[in-house]
Amino acid sequence: MTPSLLAAILALLPAGTPADDPPKDVFIEYRTGARVPGELAFTDHRGKTVTFSQYADGTRPVIVVLAYFNCPLLCTLVLNGLTDGLKELEPALGDGFRVVTVSIDPRDDAELAAQKRANHLRAYGRAAADDGWDFLVSQDGGVRQLADTLGFRYRLDPDSGLYLHAAGAFVLSPDGTLRRTLLGTRFPGLDLRLSLTEAGEGKYGGFADRMLSWCFRYDVRHYEPALDRIALVAAGVAAWLSVLVGGIAWRRSRRAM
Repeated sequence: MTPSLLAAILALLPAGTPADDPPKDVFIEYRTGARVPGELAFTDHRGKTVTFSQYADGTRPVIVVLAYFNCPLLCTLVLNGLTDGLKELEPALGDGFRVVTVSIDPRDDAELAAQKRANHLRAYGRAAADDGWDFLVSQDGGVRQLADTLGFRYRLDPDSGLYLHAAGAFVLSPDGTLRRTLLGTRFPGLDLRLSLTEAGEGKYGGFADRMLSWCFRYDVRHYEPALDRIALVAAGVAAWLSVLVGGIAWRRSRRAM
């Protein structure tokens, strides 16, 4: 294995994985609140020209993954991890939210995007809406602007021909505003559910999801219970039960008179 290939593989490791001197220009920056320009143009897996506004159209939150389709390691881990997490969600893909995977490699084409999409929908193993998970390519630099907006720093290693990048996914509100950056290669269903609820602006999940989201905080890589908030909820429930029990006891005592 050549030194350049070894360096490329080390750089492909997920963010936070121990490695010797990984490239300092390859990382994911938190850009919460950044809004993706709707006019960014891509080619989808059908070979049609699309703009990002067709995905961030105000109706559903969007999960965005930046990858490339001939990636030998990390992109597969990220997409497989996302697929596993999506299996745990209700509703299904395209019903309440959508996923968009955009290639960072201008050498990828619509045919390869279609193959990659078919593989992951097959692994998903559930019925999904036609627009539930789209795979896009770009040859005119649109993906670079998308990546810069989301804080995804990557570059091509000229020696190995591999793209050096970190691992993660981005959860956007229905209008295309970045609400949550999920780091790593594993995306548990709970993390996806909570991030979609946060990003959904009332368009994903119900009251139970919003209460659950309020009781958790995102900490580095995963959602963790917000103990202070859970304590408030528990105290509120206890107070309500106390009032309820007291009221029942009072009514019984009145009837006994």
